[in-house]
Amino acid sequence: MPTPHVCTFEGQSWRLGWAFRSCCFNVDHGVDITPLEGWMTKYKSKGKFFGTSNKRWFKVNVTAVNNASETQRLTLSYFKSKKATDVRGWIYLEDVTEIINKSDAIEIVSPTRTLRLKGETAAEHRMWLDSLRQLCFPEPASPPQDSAKQGK
Repeated sequence: MPTPHVCTFEGQSWRLGWAFRSCCFNVDHGVDITPLEGWMTKYKSKGKFFGTSNKRWFKVNVTAVNNASETQRLTLSYFKSKKATDVRGWIYLEDVTEIINKSDAIEIVSPTRTLRLKGETAAEHRMWLDSLRQLCFPEPASPPQDSAKQGK
């Protein structure tokens, strides 16, 4: 079983749950993914200066696809408020092709959409950026080295 990742930035720690892509996790066996969640500003697609922005509650969690319990995907979802239950939008993290850190926003790019987000503080902005990069593009595990080959 994988171990949970903890992101530490400027003295604060956040439990990320499991760093994995959808092909590498199994929630059918009771794996608990503690969601990464918090307030961020979401910019409309036309840009910060021409479009509008909304403060939204964002959450990373596992979502059932088409209500089929055997098909689950890691998502970044957003809501109108912390207590809201109606999802306003989402992006599947396995579909993310690029995460760009611009001076005013984090751009999360997938084939179907691009989200432009900003954390409430510089520390939270950096925490979201680092956490999403870890979840979308995990470092490959190093293969075990054969001790017999090391001596050659």
